[in-house]
Amino acid sequence: QINKKFVFILLSIKTFFFLAIFIYGKIGNSVDSKSIYDMSTIFFDTIYKNFSYRTFFGSDFLSLIISPITNFGKLRYFNTSLLFMLLGFYASLLFYVVLRKNSQNRYQEILSAIIVLYPTLNLYTSYITKDLLIFFFLAYLLFIINFEIKQKYFNYKLLFIAIGILL
Repeated sequence: QINKKFVFILLSIKTFFFLAIFIYGKIGNSVDSKSIYDMSTIFFDTIYKNFSYRTFFGSDFLSLIISPITNFGKLRYFNTSLLFMLLGFYASLLFYVVLRKNSQNRYQEILSAIIVLYPTLNLYTSYITKDLLIFFFLAYLLFIINFEIKQKYFNYKLLFIAIGILL
């Protein structure tokens, strides 16, 4: 059970950082997420033609992952960033649920909320970055270890997450 006020505050913080990064990029400043998006759309041929081991690491790999939704789905930069912001929001909620489950008193519950609302964590998980994907996979890993260890497809989920973290 998650407090609705907490969810609203977390969503507000994520939205603030999402809009701040988007506006910062719109006024002409360099933003990593915009270059990752451009590599998945405008410069996708460059990645495809220069396909090597380097493609499986870093920003090129993230561009390769999002290329189906940017090229075939025709999602624009704002929509793709919004999708990633919502993924970061979901990851933050999973992380908060795990922290709350392992809290032993009220003080630790408050500390859990402070950790999840930490500005740096919310900044780097509010737009298209590798950090967001790593945070998502780690939060999901913690969640399934704490809540789904005896579920039917636990091993498959664990394998999926391990592959996601390694890539």
